[in-house]
Amino acid sequence: MVVAVVKCKDYSSVGKMLPKALSLIGGMGKYVKKGQRVLVKPNLLLGKLPEDAATTHPEILRAVLVELKKIGASVIVGDSPGMGNFDGIAKKTGLKKVCDEFKVEIVELKERVDVERKQNKLVKLFTISKLANDVDVIINLPKMKTHTLTHFTGAVKNIFGCIPGKLKPQFHLRQQDAHTFSRMLVDLNKVVVPSLHIMDAVVGMEGQGPSSGSPREVGLLIVGENPYEVDSVACSVAGIDKAPYLDIARKQKLLGKVVVKGEKLDSVKLSRKFLPARSSFDRIPKWIMKMFKGLFTAKPWLLPEKCIHCARCFEVCPVDAIKMVDGYPQFDYNKCIRCYCCHEMCPVKAIGLKDSFLLKIFKK
Repeated sequence: MVVAVVKCKDYSSVGKMLPKALSLIGGMGKYVKKGQRVLVKPNLLLGKLPEDAATTHPEILRAVLVELKKIGASVIVGDSPGMGNFDGIAKKTGLKKVCDEFKVEIVELKERVDVERKQNKLVKLFTISKLANDVDVIINLPKMKTHTLTHFTGAVKNIFGCIPGKLKPQFHLRQQDAHTFSRMLVDLNKVVVPSLHIMDAVVGMEGQGPSSGSPREVGLLIVGENPYEVDSVACSVAGIDKAPYLDIARKQKLLGKVVVKGEKLDSVKLSRKFLPARSSFDRIPKWIMKMFKGLFTAKPWLLPEKCIHCARCFEVCPVDAIKMVDGYPQFDYNKCIRCYCCHEMCPVKAIGLKDSFLLKIFKK
């Protein structure tokens, strides 16, 4: 398949550059027909402003809705954030305003349905959004970001948002390491299959993604049919050479040689690579990691001066490794599985990651 890569210097240019990117792979009309029900799936991780680069920028959504309106599709925008009030998140990210302008409904993906796929390698039964299962077409709008568990989050990981919010921690409990969690993501992407992936790579996030990192200008739109190909191109641009789910996809022949149209890939690779998310050391053998996980992984660490006492970390922890003491979270590192949900869902970056002593040595 083909991945389109076009330059887009800022968000004011998205309306002009997205049609160009789509034309390189056959146009929006190749994927959506008049009257079809279309779910547009942005990244609505949590309530952050567009300039924080944690969520899909509203101008990306606007440009997509313009294209869908031309076709005459029946559109609904939806996601299932891990925590927080959905309406508040939709407003703060700027997506609600865009939906109101186009008279398009934006909804939380709460209603659920069980979908079985016996051919899956690890997870054969998923409880997913009923809307995602019922629509004719899904268009995925991921954000280009680093991730503390999977190293990178883009098209593949964004589909995790089609699992209703409070069910997500169960997957972190069952799939506790990056490799197993990535196997689950690959299985999930066989159950929820968008027709098109339009990645917001105008400004990405580096460092402690997916929510606590720093914005990083990239200046691209990356568009394609295959989520692994889209993410592979994005990783090449960012200089990220390790994303476990891409390795799994290659072994399952879901990712092969990528054909890039538009900009030449070498010409858009960043001169300075994305700062990675700090969580673990990949060259440590898996059997050692399994036995001594706490010694070779970063642990969540409270920055008390930033804490607003919202208790989201306490609510989202899948193993009850956090208790609230005098309004502050207190971590039980013997219970902690290093899923980093607390770090990911903190709205004010009050939970950092602290390298263990051995991890510091191995990183030198």
